[in-house]
This record gives sequence, structure tokens and C-alpha cells, in this order.
Amino acid sequence: SLMSFSESIKDDYFLSSAEKMKHHFKDIAFPESAMKELKTLDMEVWDTRPETVIYWVEAKQPEIDGSIEDWPQGTFVSFGRRNLVLETDVWGGDSDLSGRAGMLLSPEYIYIAFDVVDDKPFINEKSGKDIWNGDGIEVAFNFNASADRNRTAMTEDDFQACFAFEKDTVKTWSWQISGEIEKADVSLKPTQKGYIVEARIPFDTFPALKHPEPGTQVTVNFVINDADAGIREHQMLWAGDQMFYADPSVWGSATIEILP
Repeated sequence: SLMSFSESIKDDYFLSSAEKMKHHFKDIAFPESAMKELKTLDMEVWDTRPETVIYWVEAKQPEIDGSIEDWPQGTFVSFGRRNLVLETDVWGGDSDLSGRAGMLLSPEYIYIAFDVVDDKPFINEKSGKDIWNGDGIEVAFNFNASADRNRTAMTEDDFQACFAFEKDTVKTWSWQISGEIEKADVSLKPTQKGYIVEARIPFDTFPALKHPEPGTQVTVNFVINDADAGIREHQMLWAGDQMFYADPSVWGSATIEILP
């Protein structure tokens, strides 16, 4: 009953009060190194919005050749256990799925690169708007520096691009333009542990996209999808959770800096 429920949530465990919870731990022998003072957490420490740098490049634009040796140092963000938001099958550790990803910008192009560790790569039989459901990568971005950082729905400035891999075939899609990313120049290179993918996307692919400016802070996200047996079993995100495709408030932040 409602009355019973109202009474039950008055319990110390539900109230999460440091003062009320202290007596539950008074007889526990903690190690000498343990922090023994119980405090209420400041929830701001749980902010999940990571930060990175996106370099603005003009003279030193990378070749789209499946190599990231010509990408500047400090470009990449990494993926590991903490980035795993979907696990319909047991994750087998970094050798099963992990990696790193980065973005560069130039006056005409968006550059993206992923170095993915995947023990069973290139499994994706989907097509069109369903290519998220297999091996591949995604990027989400909004280059409007004045956009509301706490927006919880996609706006005309928010975009998402997906690149999927079936054997040696690359498939592309963006839901905001309702079609393939036809002008993208993409290179997919197998490695001993997985694959490297590089892509160069012209800005005019996304007509409503706000053109970025060096010195501003924008919002982005990087995603790795993994299918070991037909459909996606694991998903790793640099920032946020599985609702990233609809809720840009969970994306990370990036400062656009001119490459030294």
C-alpha cells in the first residue's frame, strides 16, 4: 500500500544520510588506510562530461590512408572498461573491445580516426539506418559554441555519423540527413588486433552544421560498436550513455585549438 511504501522509504538506507548511516558501520573493523569519516557526496563530482582537444589544421592535414602516424600527439581519447555501456554478451577484456579515437578540423573538412581493438572485426550485415547494429564506429558533434550545453534533445545543430564495416566493405549513414555520407573519403585498414579507420567528411555534407572556429568549446562524442555474432553485443562511448543519440547533454566537451 502507499502507506507501507511511505514508511519503508524512511529507512536510513533510502534516506542516504551520512549522520543516520554512521551507526550501521560503528562495529566494522576497517583497514588503517581506509577513510573512516562518512560524508555526503557532492554530486557534482559525478559529472560524466569528459574534455578533450580538437586541433584546427590547415597546412598539416592528414592523409586518408589507414595510418594515424601523421595525426598530432594529444589528439586521441581512449576506450576501456569504464566506457562500456552495452554488454549483451560478456566483455572479454581489452583484447575483445577497446581503442582510441580522435577528430581534427580544417576549413573544409571534419577528420575522424579510430584505432580499434576487436578480436572479431568486420561483422555487420545491416544496411541503411540500421548499420549501428554491428561492427562500426560513430561520431556525434555540434560545433555551435553558443549551443545550450544542457540541451536534452537533438537540435538542428546536432549531427551523428556512423561508419560500419562488413569484411572489406564500408557503409555510412547519418540520421540527420536521412542518408549515406556520400562525399566521405574513408580508409579502413586491418591490424593484428583489430582495425584503423580514417575518414574525411566535407562540411557541406551537413548543410545546417554551424562552422567551427578555433578558440571555442564545442560538444562531441565518440562511439565503438561491436558484433561478434551477427548483431551488436557491445557498445563503448567516450561520454554519456546509450541515449547519446537523442540526448546531447551527455556528450563530452572539446576545445578547438590551432595546431602548434
